[in-house]
Amino acid sequence: MAFARKIIVLANRHRRPRLSGFSFPGNRIVQSMRVLPNLFTIGNALCGFGSIICAGCENFRAAALCILAGAIMDSLDGRIARYTNFTSNLGLQLDSLSDAVTFCLAPALLAYTWQLNNFGWIGFAACGAFLAAGLVRLARFNLTHTQQTSYFAGTPTPIAGCFIATVLLSTKAPLLSPLAHATLLILMPLLAL
Repeated sequence: MAFARKIIVLANRHRRPRLSGFSFPGNRIVQSMRVLPNLFTIGNALCGFGSIICAGCENFRAAALCILAGAIMDSLDGRIARYTNFTSNLGLQLDSLSDAVTFCLAPALLAYTWQLNNFGWIGFAACGAFLAAGLVRLARFNLTHTQQTSYFAGTPTPIAGCFIATVLLSTKAPLLSPLAHATLLILMPLLAL
């Protein structure tokens, strides 16, 4: 009996040690796919940043197209996260911050620099109301996202931001008539509400 135990102990000493941190190459690919939804979310924020830069340079059509490109990135990041089952709290917060840039700040700045700066502080207040309402909506969503159903309370920020971008893209002339100016001035607080 003692001889058999001695053989087992010697056999266990010559075993190959386990590699604790070893993973197959397939596992590395799966781990690297965890960042894929976040890359699309950062792409969304970069589209919003591009829109802000283009609006500052008075290239309004390019600014509107950047907002629409951000909407495509925003729809893809959520789909990829759900498809790969790689959702996280970091991704949720990053998505809201990116949406704040692309669909709140960029459309408000675009509308102001494009047409509403002619109204002075009233145009500023209308665009500021749009921005503030979008930020409050995103913050409220972050607090209540676990209680959300398939129905939205209010207008989602991507829809409101894309609406402003498509209004700009649908106009032929760079300057609108006074009636169109007033319509856009009324539209901004309505979207905010």
